[in-house]
Amino acid sequence: MKLNDLERGYVAGIIDGEGSIILAFGRERFNLGWKISPKISVQNIDLRLLEWLRDHIGGSVYSQPITRTGHHGKKPIWSYTLSGMENIRFLLEQNLPLLIVKREHAEIMLRYCNLRKQHWHKRFTQEEFDLANRLRQLNGHKGNIVRPTPQPKKKYQPWNKGKYGIYSEETLRRMSEANKGKHLSPATEFKKGLIPWNKDKHSVYPVQGLADHQI
Repeated sequence: MKLNDLERGYVAGIIDGEGSIILAFGRERFNLGWKISPKISVQNIDLRLLEWLRDHIGGSVYSQPITRTGHHGKKPIWSYTLSGMENIRFLLEQNLPLLIVKREHAEIMLRYCNLRKQHWHKRFTQEEFDLANRLRQLNGHKGNIVRPTPQPKKKYQPWNKGKYGIYSEETLRRMSEANKGKHLSPATEFKKGLIPWNKDKHSVYPVQGLADHQI
């Protein structure tokens, strides 16, 4: 949603004072182990502030588990999160000239969003990992996330490559000799004037076997 000048200044002040601009790393098996998710979050004990943000720029509000030392459970902590690359880019482009404390954070986020838009469905580049790690450092995190090195795909060869058949020449010769003069179908043998294998046979079972079979 497009904001007027007064609302833009108010949102910029909230992001500068209470907000966090984050490129969050997460595990994903389909992208060589890592994925990068852009987010803007604000935490506050006053729910009205976060609901105002949600109503004017979108996002979601939820209760935050109480983990701060000295909070003593007197008031719940609420958290606001805006996700989605296009939503974040639209918001930061409106408020970038008004930001002071988080200006460098916003510039890095916008640079990342522009890079990701150019190759949306491709793997993350080294420059994107560098931008995410730089933002981690600005947010007080130690250590960098290392971009996995793509492994070359294994070249699989068919098991019968270079082979002219699945049987050896000796096996083929024996099969040919074994099949000479024999046909699988009695009808085919009859058409060729040969004697069917079951001629004058009323049953494939012997008399005793037929009696047992009928029982």
